[in-house]
Amino acid sequence: MKIRNTFILLAALTVCTGVRAQSRLWATGTALHDSVAELVKFPDGTFKYAGTLAQGEVLIMTTPTRTGTTKYLKPLRLNSLIVNNGIIYQSVDSANGSGWVVPFGEDRYRFSVDVSAKTVKGELFDAWDDLYIGGGATEGGWEVLGLQRMTQDREDPMVWTWMGTLKDGTDLGYVEPKRFKFEGQRTWGHKELHPLKQDENLLTSTSFVVGGDDNKWSISDDGTYLIKINLFKQTFSAQKVSQSTPRVTAIRETATRDERIWMEGNTLRVASPRRVTISVTDTDGTPVGKTVGKTASFALRSGKVYVVKAGASVRKVAVP
Repeated sequence: MKIRNTFILLAALTVCTGVRAQSRLWATGTALHDSVAELVKFPDGTFKYAGTLAQGEVLIMTTPTRTGTTKYLKPLRLNSLIVNNGIIYQSVDSANGSGWVVPFGEDRYRFSVDVSAKTVKGELFDAWDDLYIGGGATEGGWEVLGLQRMTQDREDPMVWTWMGTLKDGTDLGYVEPKRFKFEGQRTWGHKELHPLKQDENLLTSTSFVVGGDDNKWSISDDGTYLIKINLFKQTFSAQKVSQSTPRVTAIRETATRDERIWMEGNTLRVASPRRVTISVTDTDGTPVGKTVGKTASFALRSGKVYVVKAGASVRKVAVP
């Protein structure tokens, strides 16, 4: 009898820990037109999906194809919606009744699997109107008025970029002089982005959380950095553009209502209602291109910063 009970206990533990020890998860089902998408594993151990779902159901499984060893993450409540505040799942062998309901098609679905808590949580994500960077490593320090607004991508409103100087603010008397974080509005504490751990190096960081512990990113070296954040996919990337860029930082940006300067991928575009001189230089002052006309296009290199002059307008642009 003891041997039988021991066997049952071991079997139960195997079932319970099968997904807990899972290093990869996949989604399929009619909501994905029966195609298979691998969920992205984040540093905190959660698995996430961000993208389009059609009306139908989502199956979350432990293998990329359905086999005899596949486990399915079945909601404890029948007909559970993929958009929810966190629903407990159980690991089962059959796909029957294991689907998460998608009531209508949309491009903004996002759900995550927490294998430690054994829950699935989902939402329809809306693009933010603002995103700011601030902290002791920025020029404005921790003052609310010192928050610097990031640039929202014209093609993808979920993507924000920022290029500027990050340096040790000790000499300026800033507290936490090498740290910084992000705000969804010009105030502290309401819509904040934090790294998973305190003093996470911005050059190696890949993700973030909204809210949570008041952790901050930190720098190890002063310099000009280019930061890119995708709010929808919760991805973070940064690179050092240069150790110092005196030519760029010394330039005062100006703009008129007439000249338009914008980026489309790696292509810089300029438009003006009148013929003007349009020139582009890199951070060292080396000419990249120059023309006279109403419009112009320049193919620029990724990871660099340029100064664009068009008539009376002067602007710095950073190429992700």
